[in-house]
Amino acid sequence: MNVAALRLTSQLIFRQVVLLAITGIIACAFAPNLLLIDSGQVNANMPLGVSVLVAIAICNTVIILVLTRRLRPLLHALSLGSDVVAPRDLVALYILPARITVIGVIAGFVITSSTLLPQIRPPTTDLPAQISLYALLVTIGSLAALPAYVSLRAAVSHVLELAPIGAARQARAMLEFSHWRLSSVRSRILIAVALSVAFVALGASLLVLAHVRVFNREARETSATELARSTMEVIDGSVAGRNEAIAEARHFGFQLNASPMPAMFRAERTERDTRLTVPLDEGHATIVFGRRPTDPVSGIYLLLTLAATALAAGLGSRVGAAFAADVTLATRSVQGIGVEDVLRGARLRRDARFNCVANLTNSVDQLGDVFREFAAAQERAIEARASTERMRGLFLASMSHDLKAPLNAILGFAALASRHPMTHPQRQSIAIIEQRGRELLHLLQTILDAGRVEAGALVLGREMTKPGELVTQALQEARNLVQESGVSLVGEISQDAPSVLVDPTRIVQALAAVILTAARFVQHGTLLVRATVPSPTDRLRLDVEVPPPGIADSELEKIFEAFKYPERARQHGSLGLGLSLARSILELHRGTIEATNAPSTGTQFTIWIPVKDQTIDTFPPSSP
Repeated sequence: MNVAALRLTSQLIFRQVVLLAITGIIACAFAPNLLLIDSGQVNANMPLGVSVLVAIAICNTVIILVLTRRLRPLLHALSLGSDVVAPRDLVALYILPARITVIGVIAGFVITSSTLLPQIRPPTTDLPAQISLYALLVTIGSLAALPAYVSLRAAVSHVLELAPIGAARQARAMLEFSHWRLSSVRSRILIAVALSVAFVALGASLLVLAHVRVFNREARETSATELARSTMEVIDGSVAGRNEAIAEARHFGFQLNASPMPAMFRAERTERDTRLTVPLDEGHATIVFGRRPTDPVSGIYLLLTLAATALAAGLGSRVGAAFAADVTLATRSVQGIGVEDVLRGARLRRDARFNCVANLTNSVDQLGDVFREFAAAQERAIEARASTERMRGLFLASMSHDLKAPLNAILGFAALASRHPMTHPQRQSIAIIEQRGRELLHLLQTILDAGRVEAGALVLGREMTKPGELVTQALQEARNLVQESGVSLVGEISQDAPSVLVDPTRIVQALAAVILTAARFVQHGTLLVRATVPSPTDRLRLDVEVPPPGIADSELEKIFEAFKYPERARQHGSLGLGLSLARSILELHRGTIEATNAPSTGTQFTIWIPVKDQTIDTFPPSSP
């Protein structure tokens, strides 16, 4: 079991939380210096910032749990290594990182935007400062979305590697025809370039606006302080002109008050106004003035941001169009090149303007080189196989004579020797020579004919033959080979069995091979061979019945391929090859053979041979 698939959901949540925490730390570390926020506003916004990060983390966790819920059966199947995987689920898993990232960014925008509400915004932070802080957080969060997507994609890719090849190919085909088309390449590059420049320009504008805002605030507070000291100080014990100065200052938006009590310098800022406490030689002065609205010059920076974004969009559009053109050209070149072109060594066009496309065409050309080497090796293999077939044909032709002639001579001289007077031990020795010679001759004939079948060189001669002749000749041939085993062979031929159009020599050979194999499993008793024609059919049925206990089911399953297993081949006297040859001969006659077990009757081999409208093949439909 592979636990990577089962842990995917927890891995995605962990990576999102870690990246969100890093983003929060970066924002807290750089925001005060970038936006020139004083310590009071930092302390007031810190709890709000932590609450926003926790809310975004909880929201992202819920998003991941919801999106991965329907993928749980797929993840469980991949962890078990199952091949039953739906391609649509693989597609959903493939696009999961993009969906989590997009939905997470949107949710982050919504949650962060709530900090602009008066009910949530700290009272010590005015709306322009909060907007600047919000814009900076959105910029940092948006830029952090890229490494978050890459991290999620890496986790999902490890799980996709567990997908079965067939389902992965179908999922890839579905992606090609739905989401990932060449027509969207241009728009993707445009969006990527435009958004990147827009965020960078927005960040630069925030820095400028922050410095302008702080400069205006400090200049206004400095002016107010100097105004208070110049108008509210007592000169030589006289306060003449103070009321006129207070009235004139009120005309310019400054409210002045004097108090005889001493006080330290203090600045109290609210969303609407600023209250300065200015120490005097005698007491202190209090001056209250409203916040100055944002300088109209600040709009220039917004226009510059929009201009930079528009310029980047135009550049991205041009780059995307050029890249799409290169990809389209490469795609057409790959689709247009054929097998003959590859074999001739044709190359793809190399005028691509992008390195990735050029590397792609180079890889395709290298793949073509590998294909040409493979094709050359395939041709050499075909030639070698043809040469091997010719050599095997020559070998079979020569071995058929060189092996059978000496054996026939041995059998002939043994037969001549048995006609002369001999002692009983000598006659037993001659009988053993004849028996083993006939077995060896049968085995050699089986091997040679099996080789002819595999080479497609076994030619059949058709003639009308009675079933009784086929059964009789097969039984006689089998008796000559099993006469020492003590097995009794009996044949039953139905009187209404019609003649069949077959090659009698080959059918006798096949039937004899089946009888010999069946006789190997008969310890004592009678082996029955029956020929009938069931009334509803037009096929001749030949049954070879092995008395109980018959052949074990474990042996019966692979008995037609026993020659492929050395232990079974030795157990069957190497006659497993004979059954394979028998099946090939029957298939050439459009017939079949099967073996079944029954508790009461033992094992039964059933052979079916068509009676009418036969078409005999020269070559077998498949190799034995």
